[in-house]
Parts: sequence; structure tokens; C-alpha cells
Amino acid sequence: MHFRNSSHHLLALLALILVALCHHEARAQLKTYESKYYTAESDLDPQDVRDLLLRADMMAVQYNEHFPALRGALTHKFKLGLYKDMDGFHAAGAPQGDFSAGYNAPEHKVIVANRYGVDRMQWGIQSHGFQQFCLESLTNDRQTLPQWLEAGLSKYFEFALFTGDAYACGVFPDGWMEGTQNQMGHSAFRPLSELMSMNRAQFKAKEAMAAAQSWAVVHYLAWGDNGKYYDAFSKYLHDISRGIKHDEAWQRAFGEADIEAEWRRWWLAQKPGMQDEGYARIVTATLVAYLGRASAQGQHFAKASDLLAAIKGKTVKIADADWLPPSLVQTLDRGVPRLGAETRLEIGGDAKVPQVIATLADHTRVVATYYPVRVDARTAVEVDTPGYPKRKIGKSDAAPAATIILQSARFGGGPQWIDVTEKCRVMLVGDMMLAPRNMAESFGIKPAQNGHNSLELNLIVSGAKLKITLLDNRSTAPFRITTQLPSDMEE
Repeated sequence: MHFRNSSHHLLALLALILVALCHHEARAQLKTYESKYYTAESDLDPQDVRDLLLRADMMAVQYNEHFPALRGALTHKFKLGLYKDMDGFHAAGAPQGDFSAGYNAPEHKVIVANRYGVDRMQWGIQSHGFQQFCLESLTNDRQTLPQWLEAGLSKYFEFALFTGDAYACGVFPDGWMEGTQNQMGHSAFRPLSELMSMNRAQFKAKEAMAAAQSWAVVHYLAWGDNGKYYDAFSKYLHDISRGIKHDEAWQRAFGEADIEAEWRRWWLAQKPGMQDEGYARIVTATLVAYLGRASAQGQHFAKASDLLAAIKGKTVKIADADWLPPSLVQTLDRGVPRLGAETRLEIGGDAKVPQVIATLADHTRVVATYYPVRVDARTAVEVDTPGYPKRKIGKSDAAPAATIILQSARFGGGPQWIDVTEKCRVMLVGDMMLAPRNMAESFGIKPAQNGHNSLELNLIVSGAKLKITLLDNRSTAPFRITTQLPSDMEE
């Protein structure tokens, strides 16, 4: 009996050692990948990583481009972990349980697990990537955005659909319109004043319902009533992201507007076809992404149906430098059936600047254009709705006014300094300047002796000359300058 128990324990010990070795080997198989805006570690198939990183790079830009007033400074590469092995996911900081994605704040890293399939990993990247963007590109690790706003925007971007050269925002999964109307009908949503005053702990206690309501408010402010409040919402986002408190920022932006009544009225009035325009934007933008690449290879299509058939048949010619992930066809699989029988798809433009046009039953025209000479955001979409001004959706030039001007910058210490003026220009966002968390790493240089690096900036802030010296110290939060101050601090 004693021998039997000893053998049993020995076998169990050996099993534990083998498991530990396997886990160590699985984590050792992680590879590092670099993209424009991300440094990722992953044990996924390299093709899947390429797919997810392309989407992540496009989304990092989308946060800025969709709401220019919120625009953050992309001063360094974000960290991303993409895991097939769940032990690697948990080793990266994920808690045990039914979690598939999250943001590890101490490590400044978004982590996503392949728990439900690679195609669904992008949702976690889009949602938690926005949380990462807020902390690392707007507030420098300070939780200053109202909880409802961060949650609502995270869900808003989670629902966005990748179209090849950008994302289509303002769309959402089936059932969310009906769900929103149902919650309103049963008075399940809180008054907006209560929702917007909830702190992090209060929000987490009612997270599912609070997040759903927050998304519904964000969607209305961005798209509702034909964009009636988009400009006011942009002003609110601008002030909030620059440290102005919610009550003051809300009053500045919306004044005496009764948003409580208007967003409820608008949602309750929506019909099943409310997303027709949104899906037309999705389909045309995706089709023109293929069409533009095919045209560059001398392949032309006269009909949208022919282009769709070629995409399905995998016969569209695309240069590797303009690679589109095979999974992009899923966007068309979701969007095309939602267009409706009366929607007409056409190919327009020419071989140099091709277009795909959707004409809806109410005569709304959605025109997606491919601009091959652009480096980023080569696809732009315009919507022409009868009775309303034409709208451009896509890359925007509506950046904040430049009230901070960088004259020169140098980095180093003692007798060793390097000019980093051009590298510091990405730190400027109109009326805000944001330093990277680790300047030596971000600049790609370590010129100073003994590791004592400093950044010297010569600025013009609102017309006044200013010189700043900043130590590169990772134990303290990097600096942020803004010319926007709360009214009680203004003279």
C-alpha cells in the first residue's frame, strides 16, 4: 500500500513536470511581430497575425479619424498579445474564467485569446484597443474620461466593420435596435444624468446594461437625426480629452438641448431599415477596395455582380504590397444580404480612380471612391441623401487648431545630444502635446551616458515662447500640455 501510494505520487509529480514543460514550451513558441502601430507577440498562424495586425493598424487610425476632436498622439507602438494557447493568455495577465480579451494596464498591453475563433478576435482588439488608445494616447495612464463615455465608445468601435482600407462605423449587430427599444419600453435604462455620473465601481456593478445604454447614447450623438449633434458631440469629446470635467464640457457642447428626450424619441422611432445606408457604406467601401487593387493590376470589371463573383472565386488580382486578408469576404457576406432587393450596385469612375455606387430605394446614393495615390485611407465614402447635405465619411482633415508650435527639440544628456525635432512632431495634436511613455525607446536612440536622458523642447504656446526640459523617467507619467483649461482656471 505504501509503495502504491508512493508510485501514484511519483506519477503525479512526473505528470505535473510534463505539463509545466509543455506550458513553458508553448509560451516559448511566442513570436514577435511588428506593424506600423503595434508590437505583437503571438502563437497564432503567421497569416492570421498578419490579418489581425492589418485590422489593428487601421483601427488605431480610425479612433482619430472618426472623431478628429478626440485625436490622440500616436507617439509609440502599442503592445498587443494574440494567443491560441490559453496558458499563454493567462500568463499575459488574463484572469481565469470566460474571458477572451482585455487590457492589462500595468503592462500597457491588449491581450486577446482565440477562444471563439480567429475571426472574432478582432472584436476584442477594436474594443480594448480603444481603452488602450484612451490611456496611452490621450490621458497618459490617467483614468479621466467618464466611464459611460469610455464604455460607449469602446462598444461603438467594437461594432465597426473592416472594409479593407478603413472601418465602417455606425453599424451594429442584428437585434441591438430591438433590444434598445425594448429596454426603453420597460424603463430599464437610467436617466442620462445618473448614467453619466456613475463612477467605475458603480458602472461595473451594472456593466452589461450600463454599457448597452452608453453605446446607444454614443450612437445617437454620432449619427442620430442625420448627424444633428455630431459637431456638439465632437466639442464635448475635445474638452473631455483635454481634462475639462463632464458637467462643464457637456454644458459647453450641448447647452440647454434636451438630449434625454431626443435620444429616446429617436431610438423609439427607428424601423428595421435604419441600417440600410450603413450597410451600403460597408459594401461599397469593401468592393472598391478590391476594385482599386484589381485596376492597378490591369484587371477591370464592368458590373458589380462580376466583381462580387471574382471576389468569391478568389480571382481578383492583388499585389502583395496591397494585400487584403481572405477573411475580408466575411464583410461582404454580412453586408450584401442586408442591402435589400431594391438597392442598385454599379461600378463608376475610371481605371485610375474607380468607384462603386449604391442607390437605395429612397434614392440615397452612397459613393465609395478608391484613391491609389494616397498612402493611408485610400477609400473615401460620400452619402447623398435627398433633402440633406452631402456627407463625406472617411478620412477627415478636421484637426484641432494649431495653438502649440514646436520650434526645436533635442534628446540626450551631458555632451551627447541628438536633434529629434521631426520625431517630436507626432506628439503635437493642435492644442495638445503628449510625450511618449519611454522616450528613448520611442525615438530609437539612447545617446546619454548613465541612462540620464532628457528631452528639451522649444515651443510657442498660444503665441508665447516656452522652453521645457523633461527627464525620461518611466516611473512617472509622461507630460501632457494643453491650451484648453476649465473656465474656473481661465482669467
